[in-house]
Amino acid sequence: MTSYNSNDHYPLVLSCGHNICPLSYEKLFENNSIKCPVCKGIHSCTRIEDLAKNFALIDILNIENSQVEKYIAIDISKLNISSEIEKMFEIR
Repeated sequence: MTSYNSNDHYPLVLSCGHNICPLSYEKLFENNSIKCPVCKGIHSCTRIEDLAKNFALIDILNIENSQVEKYIAIDISKLNISSEIEKMFEIR
């Protein structure tokens, strides 16, 4: 499963409140309607442009991703990894 992003795999909100992505739209579209993959509700829709992007969810995902990146970006020089590795492989 691919994660949502704000470029080509963004969440589209259905009237039931659940989200789909543009990549699954064609699989779910039939007879001018979309069947929600979660609640199985049928939603009238003639084209993908009729569905709104879920900007709130996109913002949350962007914040979460930036927080993850912030925590991953550690100054490795502050970690005393090399001496710890040397201790682990020290010949006794």
